[in-house]
Amino acid sequence: MIRILFVDDEPNILQGLQRMLRPCRSEWTMHFANGGQEALQILETEEMDVVVSDMRMPSINGATLLNAIRDTYPHIVRIILSGQAEREHVLSLAGATHRYLSKPCDADVLKETVASVCSRRSILIDKNLIAIVSRLKSVPSMPSVYDQVKEAVSTEDSLQSSIGQMIKNDIGLSCKMLQLVNSAFFGTPKRVADPQQAAIILGGDTLRDLAFAEGLVSKFPLDACEEFDLSGISAYSISVAKMAKAIAIADGCSEKEATDSGTAGLLHLVGKFVFASQMPEQYRECLAMISRGIQDIDAIERVIFGATNAQVAAYLLSLWGLPSPIVDAVAWQRCPSRCANPVLNALVYVHVARVYADDKYRVAESSRTGICTESLDALGVNNKLQEWNRVCAEVWGQQS
Repeated sequence: MIRILFVDDEPNILQGLQRMLRPCRSEWTMHFANGGQEALQILETEEMDVVVSDMRMPSINGATLLNAIRDTYPHIVRIILSGQAEREHVLSLAGATHRYLSKPCDADVLKETVASVCSRRSILIDKNLIAIVSRLKSVPSMPSVYDQVKEAVSTEDSLQSSIGQMIKNDIGLSCKMLQLVNSAFFGTPKRVADPQQAAIILGGDTLRDLAFAEGLVSKFPLDACEEFDLSGISAYSISVAKMAKAIAIADGCSEKEATDSGTAGLLHLVGKFVFASQMPEQYRECLAMISRGIQDIDAIERVIFGATNAQVAAYLLSLWGLPSPIVDAVAWQRCPSRCANPVLNALVYVHVARVYADDKYRVAESSRTGICTESLDALGVNNKLQEWNRVCAEVWGQQS
């Protein structure tokens, strides 16, 4: 059962939610709080998985409430359900909430959102790791890209397309752009998986506010873990993104599927950025074990962190509302057959591209594992591997 706390200062709204969500009683244990103060009192005695809060409330508004929950109960998924639509209002919530839904909200949309954010709960077990990931406002960016984007958005005549070009090759900024643009506030009719398109949709004013909002985008702290190969991991991820997208195109995929593949390739190592920036001492220990010749990186990460970087990345991207094909591709990048519903999409293309890139890059943190033939056999696509490797070689040649 999923335990959910709904918070609103309007009794009629709470009663309406109770009526609307009555069919969910077999799946959810629901609590209802009349305002932020009552919500905090309930949380002192009741365990919750999700809090869904209104924004505009007296005494303790939604942003204040969710920030308090973020600090005290970081494992709780935080969702804002609000009728306010000003850009400044949404950005003020970006660090406090995982998802943003607009009022009035259809019951099916609310159910789908809760199901989506809770579907990955089993990925992480370690409470400390869950707290670290859930508290994150941003994934740190490459300092050079961060500085370029900040300078670009400060220029009045800067174009979103050129800024988007910078963003699409940066892991941290891409994550934040996609989290924001896929929120209900922006009203995009289809989910967005392309960071460059996300920048165009968000617009210059939003990008400018985002760049100068404290903590919503951040520069990777190079002194936190000097051993972390930031430029190498970034270049490696960009190559995987290009190869995965190229394979998808060569395989006759739709533009959407090709975009999913590229974005999943770019973000597939975001968990390492979380480890290196948030748990630098443990990450140094991880790198030391790799340097001593221990090659099973998944096993090392499970011992040191309690989870692999892929699990951390999938948990974070799911919390932030990125499309499921991207989350699945990141979660099961090492062995697609372990996915509950493996299909021929970004999941397989990222797997193949990652293995090819492992052979080309000498990045310590890359996994050095081969193709999961079990996965390709199950999908009946082993006969395509030679062609996919040819596509990867072509992309590699263009980069060299």
